[in-house]
Amino acid sequence: IDVLVVGASNTKGAGARPGNDFVSLLKGKNRSVARLALGGIGPLSKLGMVREFGPLLKPRIVFWVYADHNDLEDDLKREMKTPVLANYLNAGYRQNLPALEAELDRAVNAMVMEHLSRQESRSKDKKQAKAGATFDWNGFAKLSRLRARLGIVVGTPVTAAQLAAWAATMKTANQDIRAWDGRMVFVYLPMISTLRTGSDDRF
Repeated sequence: IDVLVVGASNTKGAGARPGNDFVSLLKGKNRSVARLALGGIGPLSKLGMVREFGPLLKPRIVFWVYADHNDLEDDLKREMKTPVLANYLNAGYRQNLPALEAELDRAVNAMVMEHLSRQESRSKDKKQAKAGATFDWNGFAKLSRLRARLGIVVGTPVTAAQLAAWAATMKTANQDIRAWDGRMVFVYLPMISTLRTGSDDRF
């Protein structure tokens, strides 16, 4: 593998037409590209992906995709509270996920079926609630829809602990990648709200 791209929904290709996402466009005639991406994940999950699957792929270059606001303000804060993810900051820790492929497939299939069942249930609930729907005065007061249209996002302040964990994550990921003589490239991919307002992470 020449290039491995690690990231969340933007790396997965959310919002882009099939084949037009930036990872697909990286693929060339003489360039092999792989992607490890999942919507809603943060830095510790990305580190886990690199730790578990990187040594098998041994890519020459790893593009680590950073999504402002999400990675630091929300995702990392949540992941720091998850011991199995926080453990990836310990050098050498791994769950040996490639060897658990069959078990993981079963777990993922079960999650998908549960998700589809919930979606079907929510769809029925929405239809039932339509007739008696009330006006969202709370959302109106916050001008939620207007903020969304203008790209105004009110983020969560980043703490010193989050910054320290993020720095440790980046350092550990770089060490893991260098262990197979790979090179880590940090890719800053701003959210649409950042492009509209010019407001970056506040740290």
